[in-house]
Amino acid sequence: TVPFDIEEQASFVQDCKAFYKETSFYKLIIPELLYGLKDKSWVAEYYLVKNDLLVFEDLKSRNFSIKSAHLNLSVLKSGLTALSKLHGSTLLAEKRLGKSFGQIYSEQLQESLFVRESKVYEWFSTSVNVFVAIAKQLKLDHTCIPKVYDRIFEFIKASKTRRNVICHGDCKSYNYLFDDSRPIPKCVIVDFQLVRYVPAIIDVLQLMYLTTRRKFRDDNEKLLLKHYHEVLCKFMRDHDEEMDVPKLTDVLQEYEETSAVGLIMSALYSPINLIDTTLCADLTQNSDGFAKVFFKERDHFVLDLMEKDAFYKDVLNEIVSEMVQKSKHFLK
Repeated sequence: TVPFDIEEQASFVQDCKAFYKETSFYKLIIPELLYGLKDKSWVAEYYLVKNDLLVFEDLKSRNFSIKSAHLNLSVLKSGLTALSKLHGSTLLAEKRLGKSFGQIYSEQLQESLFVRESKVYEWFSTSVNVFVAIAKQLKLDHTCIPKVYDRIFEFIKASKTRRNVICHGDCKSYNYLFDDSRPIPKCVIVDFQLVRYVPAIIDVLQLMYLTTRRKFRDDNEKLLLKHYHEVLCKFMRDHDEEMDVPKLTDVLQEYEETSAVGLIMSALYSPINLIDTTLCADLTQNSDGFAKVFFKERDHFVLDLMEKDAFYKDVLNEIVSEMVQKSKHFLK
C-alpha cells in the first residue's frame, strides 16, 4: 500500500504514478499477457487489485525468497529466464491483438521515472552530484559524469527502429524472488510500479548491472545474453511456431550500443540499494529521513558511509571508475 505515514515517500510514489501503473498492469495488461500461455511461471498469482492495495499469493509458502543485492550465475540466469518470458509474452500478445501495447495502453506505460519536470528529477540530480564528488575524491575527470547520466533520457523511450516490449523497469534483485530448484532456481518477478514500453535490452541491462560486479560481467556477459536469447526464442516458438524471433547477434549489438544505460542505472540505484537494510530502514522511517536519503544533497552522507563500509566504497568507486573510463564510448 502507499506509505501515507511517510509524506516524502508517499509523494515520491505518487509522483512516479507507481500504484496507478501497477494496478493498471494487473487489471488491464497482465490478462492480455497471460491469455493462452502455457507457461505463466514468471508472475505471482494475484487475488485483489484496488487503487492503493494489491493482494498476492504467499510466495514464501512456496519457498520463494529474496536473495542478496548481487546474484550468482545460476540465480541471475533464473532472473533472465523470467525476464525473457515477460518480454516474450508481450510479443506474443501483440501479434494476437494486432496492435502494440504502446498504442493500446500508452497512458499506463508512459515513462514516470526519467522525467525532467518532476520531483523524481531531484533524486536523479542528487545522484549525479554524489558521483561527481566520488570522482573528485579519486582525482578522476568528473566533468564527463553529468553528460553520461544525461544520456539515459535518450534511451528510456520507445524506439522507432527496434522492437519495444513491456519492461519491468525496476530490476533490482529485491524485485525478483527465487526458490531453491536445481540447477537453476525458479524466479517470480514482483513490483511492476515502473513498467514502461521500451526495447527489451533496457531491462536486461538494468538487471545485469544492478545485480553484478564489473569482473563478473566481463567474464559472463555473452554467456548470459545467449541464455536470455535462447529462452526467449524457445518460449515464443513453444507458443507460436511462426513467431519472428530476434537474432543473437542483434541482441549482443544492442547490449553493447546501449550499455551506458546499465551503468547509469547502477549509479542511480547502488548508493541506496547497498546501504545495510537495518540502517536504511532507520534512516527512512520518517519523512525528513526519506528526503535526506533520496532527494537532498547526499554526497557527504554517501562519502561518510563509504569510509565506514569497505564493500560499499569498493562498489561505488568501481562504478565511477568504469563510467569515466568508458565515457568517450558512451558519449560518441
